[in-house]
Amino acid sequence: MVRYALSRPAVLGLLAFVILGIFAWGLLVGGATLSPAEIWRALEQPLGWSQAPATHVSIVWQLRLPRMLTAFLVGAALALAGTISQAIFRNPLADPFVVGTSAGASAAVSLALTLNIVYLFPGVLATPLFAFAGAILVTLLVLLLGRRHGALPVNTLLLAGIAANYLFGSLSILIALVGRDVLKRSLLWSLEGFAGAGWGSVMTFLPYLAVGTLILAFLAKPLNLLLVGEENALGMGLSVQRFKLLLVVVIGLLAGASVATAGIIGFVGLVVPHLARMWVGASHRRLLPAAFVGGGLLLLAADNLARSLIPGYEIPVSALTALLGVPFFFYLLRKR
Repeated sequence: MVRYALSRPAVLGLLAFVILGIFAWGLLVGGATLSPAEIWRALEQPLGWSQAPATHVSIVWQLRLPRMLTAFLVGAALALAGTISQAIFRNPLADPFVVGTSAGASAAVSLALTLNIVYLFPGVLATPLFAFAGAILVTLLVLLLGRRHGALPVNTLLLAGIAANYLFGSLSILIALVGRDVLKRSLLWSLEGFAGAGWGSVMTFLPYLAVGTLILAFLAKPLNLLLVGEENALGMGLSVQRFKLLLVVVIGLLAGASVATAGIIGFVGLVVPHLARMWVGASHRRLLPAAFVGGGLLLLAADNLARSLIPGYEIPVSALTALLGVPFFFYLLRKR
């Protein structure tokens, strides 16, 4: 069989074409119908290159662009969290949704909403930090309770994840019921996805993603050591338990901020790392950047589809990612 390999410039050019295509698609879809020429003029308006109606400029710059950027960044964060979840659990079925990390973050956000805690410190929103703490708690719980003789078997991981999802999903409901006045707000937050995203969402989310990505930039080599097993990693000088604790913190940071920004969005962290490995291999030096880009593009495309699939109606993006992720999950489970 003859195989054709694209050169690196060709791959980068194709990737740039896909990115521009998905972003252009996102600018075209929405409640208001704008032509490509109207969108282009609205994009140029702040630069003084053309004139466009104020409503068009507002739609493009205040609604669609920040929403698309938020979706891309959240998708990138979820894919990174899934990649390191699979490394720390040494299990291809691990991701923040499957192991209950997202459910823990969601319960913590519900607690913040019920207690009406908006800011922990001046200028620092409480919900991402609450979600961060909840995500870390659940990830540690599953990691500690699910291990058997130094490993985390598939069946144990699934049972631990199911238990965590049920437990913290129920806690979310109970917390919201205690504060009945915020029950509707909590429900809307969990379902709206990126509907209310603006530049404030981007600026709030970006520091969490930047810190998590910066930490991971220095962890590619030790992450590769985990691929050869914990005993071998210890023999190579890696402090495995401390390193895993650091990874749990990063998972909590990325997954918690994602849940606080867009609610629970499942399976991005499961699907993207597998597709990225097929593309660039298992080395985390290449895998992490590929997951970042792939996760961002996948969730952005899903959000675009959620806005355009049914005219005049917006489907929750979490429903679309589940439609993609569940069959892939069953495929992986059957393959295992």
